[in-house]
Amino acid sequence: MYISHARALVEGRPYVETGYVYNPEVRCFGTQAYPPGFSFLLVPLVASTGISIVPMLVQQALFLALLGLGFFLTLRRRVPLEIALLAALVLWTSPWILEFRTHVLSDLPFSAILLCVWALLESSSTRKWWGLFLLLPLLVLTRTVGWAVPIAMFGYAILYPVASRIRSVQMEANRLHDEGRWGWASLILWTLAGAFVVQQVLAVPKQDGYLAEMNLTDLVGIVLANLDEYLQAWMDFFPSVKALDAPGQLLASTVLVFVLLGAVSRIRRFAWWDLMVTVYVLLLLVWPCFQGFRFLLPLLAFFIMYALEGSRLLPWGWWPARLLLLAWVGINLASLVFDERPDTVRGPYHPDAVELFDAVRVHTEPSARVDFFKPRVMALYGERRSGYPVEAFDPLFDSHYCVTLSGVELTHDETRIWQGRRFALWQLPESQRSP
Repeated sequence: MYISHARALVEGRPYVETGYVYNPEVRCFGTQAYPPGFSFLLVPLVASTGISIVPMLVQQALFLALLGLGFFLTLRRRVPLEIALLAALVLWTSPWILEFRTHVLSDLPFSAILLCVWALLESSSTRKWWGLFLLLPLLVLTRTVGWAVPIAMFGYAILYPVASRIRSVQMEANRLHDEGRWGWASLILWTLAGAFVVQQVLAVPKQDGYLAEMNLTDLVGIVLANLDEYLQAWMDFFPSVKALDAPGQLLASTVLVFVLLGAVSRIRRFAWWDLMVTVYVLLLLVWPCFQGFRFLLPLLAFFIMYALEGSRLLPWGWWPARLLLLAWVGINLASLVFDERPDTVRGPYHPDAVELFDAVRVHTEPSARVDFFKPRVMALYGERRSGYPVEAFDPLFDSHYCVTLSGVELTHDETRIWQGRRFALWQLPESQRSP
C-alpha cells in the first residue's frame, strides 16, 4: 500500500488511487488509505527506480541502523558507554527486527524517527529545533499513533510547573519548559498545521472504518483481551534457540519484571517520555484491532530503558544491567547462528507469486476486479483492482475474479480458468451478482 501511494504521487494521480477496493466488512485490515509519511520517503526511490524492491530494502536497513544509533546516543547521556552499546546491539541483533528489514512497511521508519525525536528533545543544542520541526510532523504523518508524542509534550508542559512544586515529586529537567514555552507551543502548532494541510492536499480519507470498530460498551473486555495478546506478543519476541524455548521465555519474563519495576520507580520522577509511553500504551489497549508486536516495536527502546532503571534497584550497581543485556544479545546471536532463517525471497517476488501476477495480466481484463487475500499486493503487482474476497459478484465491475490457494475448491458456479503451483484463478459468474 505504501508503494502504491508513492507510485500514485510520482505519476500525478490522486493519493488514494491505488487499485485497492475498500471492504467495510474488514475495517481493521482494510483501511482505504495509509498515512502518507512513509510514502513520502518512498517517493524518491519510486521516481528513480520504479517499484524495484532492492532500493526499498536498503532504505529499511538504513532505518534499522538509525534506530540503533538514535537509541545509543540517547542512552549515552544516562548510562555507561558499554551499556548503551549493548542496548543498541539488542536492537541490531534481534532476529525479529532483522526479519522486518525485508518488508517495506512503516515499522522501522516510524520507530527510527521516534527515537530521533526522543534524542533531539533530550539534547541541549539549540539547533535541535530544525530537526524537530521536520521530524515531528513526519512522525505523526507516518503513523496516527505518533500523535502520542505531541499529546505527551503538551500534557507534560502543563503538568511540569504544578508537579515541580510538590516536594515528593522529583521531575526530570524539562528542556521544553526551561527553554521557553514558545518553543514547544510553536512545534506542536506547526505539527498540527502541517499534518492538516498535507491531509487536505492529498485528500486522505478519515479513518472512520477504524473508529467504527470502537465499542465503548465493552471497553474493559477490549483492554483485557489486548493486554493478553500483547503480553503473548512480548513473549514471542524473544527467540528460541535450536527449538529450545526456555532460555528466551525466561529472559522475556525477567526483562518484563525489570520493565515494570523501572516504570513504577519513575512515577515520582517522570519525564515527558514517560507520559508519551503511557499515552501510547493506553491507545494500544483501547484499540480493538490487535496488530502483534509490530505495534510494540516503537516502544522497545523505552522498555529497555525501563529495564535498565529496574535493574538499578538491585544493590550491585550496573552489573545486573550488563548481565541482562549480554544474555539478551547472546540469545539473539545464538538464534541467528543456529536456527534456520526463513526464505527471504517471498511475497510478491516469490516465483509462485510472479507466476500468479503474470497469469492475472494474461487471463483478466485491465478493468476487472481480482480478489485476493493480499489485495494491495494484487493491485500493485497484478495491476488490477483488488479487494478482500467476497462471495457475490461485484456489480461495479464488468468482470470479477478471485484467487485461492491451489488446493481450495469453491462451492458455487465459479470457473477455474488457471491453475499454478500454489495459486488458482477463478472467474465469478454474473449469476452471483449482488442485488
